[in-house]
Amino acid sequence: MKREFVFIFLLLAVFLLGCAGNGKSGPESGKSKVVATIFPLYEFAREIGGENANVSLLLPPGADAHSYEPKPSDIAKIGGADIFIYAGDALEPWAGGVLAGAGNKDVIVIDASRTANASADPHFWLDFERDKKVADAIAKAFAGKDEKNAGYYEENAQRYSRVLDALDWEYSSSLANCNKSTMLLSGHNAFSYLANNYGFEIVSTSGFSPEGEPTPKRMGELFRRGREEGIKYVFYEPLEGGGDARAAAQEIGGNILPLNPAASIISGEYEEETFILIMEKNLVNLKEGLECEMK
Repeated sequence: MKREFVFIFLLLAVFLLGCAGNGKSGPESGKSKVVATIFPLYEFAREIGGENANVSLLLPPGADAHSYEPKPSDIAKIGGADIFIYAGDALEPWAGGVLAGAGNKDVIVIDASRTANASADPHFWLDFERDKKVADAIAKAFAGKDEKNAGYYEENAQRYSRVLDALDWEYSSSLANCNKSTMLLSGHNAFSYLANNYGFEIVSTSGFSPEGEPTPKRMGELFRRGREEGIKYVFYEPLEGGGDARAAAQEIGGNILPLNPAASIISGEYEEETFILIMEKNLVNLKEGLECEMK
């Protein structure tokens, strides 16, 4: 195993052990109930709240946050929550209506996109610096419901931020010396934060929303750039399937690689997967697709 992977996993192990050791004191009235809409926010809340929190994921595995249709049970969940964390109106235009329908005046609401100061791309959780801002806001929300354990939540947020710093370092060092600077993507572009932060360009068949259909112009540009630049791979999102990417790869004489935006997970991976592990797997595929070399 490369030293970078050892580094990140050691930090992650320290974080998890720290949570286990510090979670012995909970709120007197019981655990804080948290509802998070997407998987990264669910993980942030779970790691920061530790044993003092009961965190549930609103969207079921495999659901698309853009087009999700809330159920009455979702309204009931939020109605009984102490903290509600969602990804913002751009990604989840339905969230405001569900929150209003829940009628919970005491719930602390975190609009994570505003907290993270998201750009036009709503997939802000793929920017690890922005994630640290969200983690800090979650810690403060927990403290608002459980003031006597404020230090515990702050410590967990700081520990998780160190894990994110290590992940950022790993991405920066691993993607610093690549033979290709263009990533071909079949589907919507959820990865602009990664591209901007780590110095590569994305040519995709549609924009930020998965509801946008690929246009002949975009497809033609992807084929042209792939052939002219000798690109060997077309990336795709696992939940969308690789059919379109495989067809595009055939046009350029290449192959396909998955890249996971991590908003949702496959049902069978629910208990085993973490946001950090997803991003580690993404980095492995980015290094292959961009033909990166270790210094």
